[in-house]
Amino acid sequence: TLKKISKQELQHLATFTNNANPAFILITVGLIMFENIKVGFILLISHILSSVILGIIFRPKCIIQQDLKNENSNCFKKQSLFNNIVASILDTFKTLAIIFSFTVIFNILSTFMCTLYSNNIYKLIVTGIFEISNGLNITAASAMSLNTKILISSLILGFSSLMIMFQVYSSFLGCPIKL
Repeated sequence: TLKKISKQELQHLATFTNNANPAFILITVGLIMFENIKVGFILLISHILSSVILGIIFRPKCIIQQDLKNENSNCFKKQSLFNNIVASILDTFKTLAIIFSFTVIFNILSTFMCTLYSNNIYKLIVTGIFEISNGLNITAASAMSLNTKILISSLILGFSSLMIMFQVYSSFLGCPIKL
């Protein structure tokens, strides 16, 4: 049988496993945006180290055995194979619709906020707060020094943007976890 993790273990894992995909950091950010794979590796290593440090700092002092199956939750349900396939397909389309909706909403908000001021630093900050990809792209294309670009990109990757936070939060709806 499968062992279930406790609510506390789930919350602990959520503190340091919500980082950007290594392929996104290396290929999209490093190779495409910065045109420098070394920048991708620097960002990836700093991202991994920050996750390890967070995991150590916020490690649980003791583990309380409380199975998630005892909670009123729609996260874990036993169903037939056909029902699981249909549910997976429906959940996939629902998740894609949510991701697309948040992408559109936060891109519109970011674009609107950027039209208020013509300052490039303001645009970089606002875009980085609302949407990670555009924030990183603006950072990479800016006239700042490479070290400053790497620092700002690391901050944007670490923060992950409001759009990503909303997407992650929507994934945990119905689950007994507080983010």
